[in-house]
Amino acid sequence: MTTKLVITLTEEATNKYLEFSRKQTGDHVDENCEPSDITLMINIAASNMYESSAYINQQELGEVEVNLIE
Repeated sequence: MTTKLVITLTEEATNKYLEFSRKQTGDHVDENCEPSDITLMINIAASNMYESSAYINQQELGEVEVNLIE
């Protein structure tokens, strides 16, 4: 059976991500540049994967839920 790692941002982390991405995209469009990609880093805690966090540009967005699903 296949196992999947499912990562879900909390509502707070999602809102921060959307705020960042909208600003970055708007800034690039205003400068007549093609919007660039956004790197989202997920830090999965080794001792407890339920205490994991998401980051953009080394700024913490908030907690994420990490689940293994079969």
